[in-house]
Amino acid sequence: MVNPHESWKLGPRLIFVTKDAKGSLVWPREESAFKVPAYKTSVVDPTGAGDAMAGAFFISWNRTDNLIWSVTMGSAVAFFVVEKLGPTSFGTPQQIRERAKTIFEQTIRL
Repeated sequence: MVNPHESWKLGPRLIFVTKDAKGSLVWPREESAFKVPAYKTSVVDPTGAGDAMAGAFFISWNRTDNLIWSVTMGSAVAFFVVEKLGPTSFGTPQQIRERAKTIFEQTIRL
């Protein structure tokens, strides 16, 4: 077990920065960073997009332990949310996977 007073030496496991319509940047501690593009869509209302992204990301990461796929799943859900007024649509599981696949294929290692 790590001494709580020395845990600062470990640093974060990853850095995850969202940049709205510019996509996001994910930097795992043991790897180089990844640029995850935004899904091209029309933004009606950004309310709830960040919460939706975080929720979908953490659920996917917990289930799959695949960091980059989980980021693309979170991004896919977030872009469903922004297409309507208020967070009323999250997409079906199939729709989310399809968008995530598109985003995943365009993700690059920096």
